[in-house]
Amino acid sequence: MSKKIVVLGGGYAGVLTAKHLEKKIRKKKKTEEITVTLIDKNSYNTMLTELHEVAADRVPEVAIKMEFSKIFAKRNVEVVQDSIEKMDLENKKLVGKHKTYEYDYLVVATGSRQGFFGIEGAEENSFSLWSFDDAVKIKNQIRNKFKEATYEKDLEKRKDLLRFFVVGGGLSGVEMVGELAEWVPYLCDEFFINKEEVEVNLVELGDKILGILPEKIQQKSVKRLNKIGVNVLTSTKVCKVDKSYISLDSGAGQCIEHNTNTVIWAGGTQGSEVVQTSGAVAERSRGNRIETNKYLQYIKDENIYVVGDNMMYTPEGEERPVPQMVENCEHSAHTCAKNLMVDVLESGEKEEYKPKFHGTMLCIGSRYGQAYGGLPGKFVMYPSLLAMFAKHFINVIYFFQVLGFNKVWSYAKYEIFQTKNNRSFLGGYFANYTPSFWLVPLRVFLGLMWFSEGIVKFEKVLKDPQNIFMFEIPSADGVTQATETVAEVVSTGSSWVPQMFHTIETYALTGTPLPVPTMFDPMMEWSMINIIGPIAPWFQGFMIIAEMVIGLLLIAGLFTSIAAAGAAVMCVMIYMSGWSYKEIIWYFTASIGLIGFGGTGHTFSLDYYVQPMLKKFAKTKCKITKKWYLYND
Repeated sequence: MSKKIVVLGGGYAGVLTAKHLEKKIRKKKKTEEITVTLIDKNSYNTMLTELHEVAADRVPEVAIKMEFSKIFAKRNVEVVQDSIEKMDLENKKLVGKHKTYEYDYLVVATGSRQGFFGIEGAEENSFSLWSFDDAVKIKNQIRNKFKEATYEKDLEKRKDLLRFFVVGGGLSGVEMVGELAEWVPYLCDEFFINKEEVEVNLVELGDKILGILPEKIQQKSVKRLNKIGVNVLTSTKVCKVDKSYISLDSGAGQCIEHNTNTVIWAGGTQGSEVVQTSGAVAERSRGNRIETNKYLQYIKDENIYVVGDNMMYTPEGEERPVPQMVENCEHSAHTCAKNLMVDVLESGEKEEYKPKFHGTMLCIGSRYGQAYGGLPGKFVMYPSLLAMFAKHFINVIYFFQVLGFNKVWSYAKYEIFQTKNNRSFLGGYFANYTPSFWLVPLRVFLGLMWFSEGIVKFEKVLKDPQNIFMFEIPSADGVTQATETVAEVVSTGSSWVPQMFHTIETYALTGTPLPVPTMFDPMMEWSMINIIGPIAPWFQGFMIIAEMVIGLLLIAGLFTSIAAAGAAVMCVMIYMSGWSYKEIIWYFTASIGLIGFGGTGHTFSLDYYVQPMLKKFAKTKCKITKKWYLYND
């Protein structure tokens, strides 16, 4: 008879435990003897630490979801979507909304949920930040309030609509309010709202935010929040939350009502509801956690393992239980899977849970981060850019464990390559909906080639001003060496088209000039005699300078599309002169390619700084462009 292992909960710890178990079972070739079932109310896993990014519309909703069907594809894990209403531990049964599930071994990984501390109206009238649906609701709420404000003529009522409160000065609250404050300017532009009418507040009961981090990080975080427009209200108690206001006591013993339509609750946690009613919650636990032994087994039932936020275990030598954080979920999943296999197979030695945490990271908006971490017992504070990199790196490690390259690339795409409004820790340097950064080497190389060509010709002119001509100017009879060469080449064929393809290959090998179809001879002869001829020195001097200027612009990435278009025109002009060589083919091709990828100029370039300034000038200050709508948002 096969052994049934049920993993209850598809969060961080639950998914990783199920994956580790399945892998171990497959290696032992016991897939028929041991079954693994994961039960969750949703059909997907949510990246809970990134909820604020969806709530503030930095990334699309799909960015923080991973479908179980993809995670466990081609793996021996049965995924059941059901809401468990009761844990019957005595009879080894889980009573769901749709069915009752029996188990031999149970892994409790239901996670935690928002805690409201019994504050009147908080649960009913505020927006929780604890699930995928919560994040979507918050995003829609914020957008709707801005939209409503555009139609509201009464200034005070409009300010009420645009007054936002985030409750909780921990990691979740600070990250949420930071993202919101960063989003506000873009919402103001979109809905034509005066930014001065928007008010963003962070409410914290304690006298400091981010209480688990060093004081220096706390101070830096407050400074950053103030800089982006957040009012940080510490030592402030929430008395009541209503649909139209929040009542606060700032220490004077008097609750004052502040009109608002949006209160985001990001403070406090407690165990999931099904764990609360299971009878397994430790009496002395904070947040309704289940006490375990050193092998992560429930102290009253060794067939029940507990991982992630649900577990309460104090490692030897420590004063406090392990924290409810992602790294604990990862570590406990590994230990749980190994010890479970020892139980099921009745062989091997169990592993003690000895977690080693490597720190805490947070972001305040997309471009600023704080981190305190390193090796266990040797923590240091990271500078902002390194902190942001560390946070993303840790996310990538988790995603790789869960969904491999598929999710890692998706994550990189939404966080770096397809960001909106340059909201990325790398700014907009790599932000483009096409991977135009791959064209940067081509852009720079093409620029170097144009510039070197111009320099060589310029040096010759300096030595001998009479040497300025790049091609011979025809006499009045219109006969030149170029036209004689072309006439000779095409005279053997009935059509210039097939002959031209033949001669391009020939000239590329011999190094002689590429031929120009005879059909263009009359036009070129006329233009060179009547237009170019009289101003030949000046014209060719201009061509030399233009080559160097185009080269410099491409190298610097300044006005990239315009420079590339100019380079293409130059290629045509040189070719039509009759004195172009095989290199002109790739010069022209590369130039055309860069015209359509103006975004490549934004990567390691001056356009990254210049174009936004020009766009802003054209949109707000230039009368002509405003009148004729000659600007790009």
